[in-house]
Amino acid sequence: MQKQRSNFFFPLSSSFLFLLLACFATAFSPSSKLLGAATSVSAATADNANNMANTDSNENNNNSCESDNNNNNNNTSTGSINGDMLFGKFVIPSASVFCRSARAAAFVNLRPIVPGHVLVVPKTIVSHMADLDTEDYLALWSMVRVVQSALQEAYPDTTAFNVAVQDGRAAGQSVPHVHVHILPRSQGDFEQNDDVYDALEAWAPTEAMAAAKTPTDMAVPDDADRIDRTVQAMADEASMYRRLLEAPE
Repeated sequence: MQKQRSNFFFPLSSSFLFLLLACFATAFSPSSKLLGAATSVSAATADNANNMANTDSNENNNNSCESDNNNNNNNTSTGSINGDMLFGKFVIPSASVFCRSARAAAFVNLRPIVPGHVLVVPKTIVSHMADLDTEDYLALWSMVRVVQSALQEAYPDTTAFNVAVQDGRAAGQSVPHVHVHILPRSQGDFEQNDDVYDALEAWAPTEAMAAAKTPTDMAVPDDADRIDRTVQAMADEASMYRRLLEAPE
């Protein structure tokens, strides 16, 4: 006698197949894809926000002026001796340094061309900008911006700046250590505006070095007008800038 086939298997298989097809349709539906895309975008946005926050934090660290107490070490390759700064072979007293970061420093000028003429240097002593690594390069220019803001506040009549680099000896560099000149400018501070470039060409950290430079054809401020200043005068100027940089925004 032939056994009767059970109908139990077919309904079970149909239910299973229906459930499988429903899951498949849901997984590949447009709304599912949009949900997945939205989830991916949200995750990417969160990652980007975190990266931007970290970048801002790093930039703030680069731009901030550290305490001189954090720089009491002897590292001639990065221009530091017991809190003083090396500018090439010249030792810049810590009292003249008004802004420092891990990679850069700013100090007042022994022989300024105009009031507020200061220098910003990388702590790494190299002659050319191309010799700086990316971190030193960015730290240098970040500090230039910070220092300009302080000088603008210190000299309210400033309407412009000269920001200059003599990148190598042939460009007029007197000290083989990359440095940025920052000069606050105001209307009428030079009889001929372009004279400032000749003044920069003739500039040197000491009178003897300035005298050794080849003179230019155009008139520049007389040396008598740019005599070496006292250590106390330079320390007082640096202290003024330091207070401005430490003041809350």
